[in-house]
Amino acid sequence: MDGFPPEAEATAVAVRRALELLQLNDPVLRVQAARDIRRLTKTSQRCRRQLRQAVAPLVSMLRVDSSEFHEPALLALLNLAVQDEKYVPLLLLNNLY
Repeated sequence: MDGFPPEAEATAVAVRRALELLQLNDPVLRVQAARDIRRLTKTSQRCRRQLRQAVAPLVSMLRVDSSEFHEPALLALLNLAVQDEKYVPLLLLNNLY
């Protein structure tokens, strides 16, 4: 990613990594991905846009019968919803049914 500041490059790598981890069947890695998404989306609208595709996998984590999955997934979803209130609830509804 020549020409980009090191922070932007590191963020782009972290976004890709979080999306990849979220797709794995390893519960520990999926929880870590949710925590990373929460951190990345806390203050960055750009990361929120880049991580929109994480909504469905995060919602699926809410269906798992373990509270260990619920909190990280829910907190990541809440951060994704900031400044995008119209978009995320629709995705959540579509993915719940």
